[in-house]
Amino acid sequence: MKSIWTSVAVAMTIAAGTVAGTTAAQAQKVSPAVTSALANPARADQQGDDARRKAADVLAFSGVRPGNVVIDYLPGAGYWTRIFTGVVGPKGHVYAVWPAAGAKYAEKTLPALQARNLANVTAVVQTTNLPTSPQAGRPVLDRAELPRHRQ
Repeated sequence: MKSIWTSVAVAMTIAAGTVAGTTAAQAQKVSPAVTSALANPARADQQGDDARRKAADVLAFSGVRPGNVVIDYLPGAGYWTRIFTGVVGPKGHVYAVWPAAGAKYAEKTLPALQARNLANVTAVVQTTNLPTSPQAGRPVLDRAELPRHRQ
């Protein structure tokens, strides 16, 4: 299921770059925080995937920066979680969240991610299938919080 959403996200990113007549890499400059997070020696086991996944381009396009709060929904083995933790830094936070229906996918990876003791990461399997805030127990994106587009 995650591969479907990853494919959709990648397709949308490519489409956005194509429509604008430029790629995400051309449109966005990679920040020092992203460069540092990707070069972190603690990620040596993942760095071989960075070029294939276009990690620097995706992060530049996303706009994630130090101090942000990031939700990695269905984080798999934690590839993006481990990058996000370095980008958001000690003043930010990363929530690696599996919905209740995805609990079986977290059986191996959740303990491995928790064992890394990343200070700014909360990794959990939720009791619901909708993303909820681990702190407040309410939906992560409430309808009232969605941006309104003016016509």
